Amino acid sequence: MRAAAIALALFAPLPDAAQEPLRDTPPAGADAPVESAPEVSAAEGRAALERALSFLVAGQREDGSWGQRFPDHVGDFGYGWDSYYGWQFAAHALACEALLRAPETPERRAALARALEWLCASELPVRGADWDVDSTWAALTGFVTCVAGAADPRLADTPWPERLRRRGLELYADLEARQTLDGGWAYYDDPPFTARPKWATSFCTALVLPPLRRARQELGWPIRDEVIERAVEAVRRCALPGGSFAYDYNVIPPSWTDASYHNVKGALGRIQVCNWALRDAGVGWVTDERVREGLAAFFCEHRWLDVARMKPIPHESWYQNSGYFYFFAHHYASHAIALLPAAERGTWRRKLRAQVIKTQAADGSFSDYLSANYLVTASTSYAIMTLAAGLEHEGAAGAADATGAGGGER
Repeated sequence: MRAAAIALALFAPLPDAAQEPLRDTPPAGADAPVESAPEVSAAEGRAALERALSFLVAGQREDGSWGQRFPDHVGDFGYGWDSYYGWQFAAHALACEALLRAPETPERRAALARALEWLCASELPVRGADWDVDSTWAALTGFVTCVAGAADPRLADTPWPERLRRRGLELYADLEARQTLDGGWAYYDDPPFTARPKWATSFCTALVLPPLRRARQELGWPIRDEVIERAVEAVRRCALPGGSFAYDYNVIPPSWTDASYHNVKGALGRIQVCNWALRDAGVGWVTDERVREGLAAFFCEHRWLDVARMKPIPHESWYQNSGYFYFFAHHYASHAIALLPAAERGTWRRKLRAQVIKTQAADGSFSDYLSANYLVTASTSYAIMTLAAGLEHEGAAGAADATGAGGGER
């Protein structure tokens, strides 16, 4: 049953056969690294950002939300009914975070207020089925957004910090209850099905680590140290030779041979978020040089993300890359860039913008996997945050970036 369910899964765990070498290999010469990457100026970045923000604000519903709680794409049939609401909630949280990070206008501030109201007042997502724990996406992205909003100085003199704290701690309670025995989080479970799932991925765990630490250290939220410590270990144990990170934690280390999805070419969507999370947690071997190497690999091997984008079946592309990693990867690459000395960031950002802007649709939107509303909302929100990162400092020699405790630029 589970094998059939994951055939159309949005963030599906890989089938067992995916751990074997690919039956088809890339064309001759395709594996040669790209020595240079195109760059896009800050002005072009601002123009693309404005188009994306216009699309996002125009698509907001009257109740402040984006999307709906039922499937609107054939690729999404077959899940627990409650998972569709979980995906809507997760995409909505990303849209809130995008508005928090975007240049402010009266229209966007009003849209943010409506969006935060929906985030804080709507019902909490629940697990969709025994195998289907997609509500984890809502808990992860919702918690990240609640931390970002509660820490935003523009909201300090409003009721939002306290309301976001309450909602954030409700989402944290779900994360704490579903943290796997090995310390991480993911979105499915295997038989025998248990209330506390048994499967975790490196990237799900990494994306929430800096916000967990920020909530405890800066905001004083009652986040248990043990939860953070176990999550750090879960991500750390996924680190592999050559700078890659495994998809998920395995007691027996996975292969990282050239055809494996665990190698650098198959891990382009995971390396940046894992380096960012471990660096924030104080893991000493995540040095500036390691971050640079991860970013260099990201651009040298970027074509494996390009060819996977918009493929409708998870992990069908070379090195088992999936389309849904595209904007996720670029967003966390912007966080990784913010870890480096200020003088280096401009060049990396210009390269990053180029890879985002080339995918923008005529209406200002973005998508990397399906045309479902929640995916367009999520992709566009990730793209907005990527394009907005550091723009206010571009061209100002020696200017220090405004960064949060998690290294993400605000």
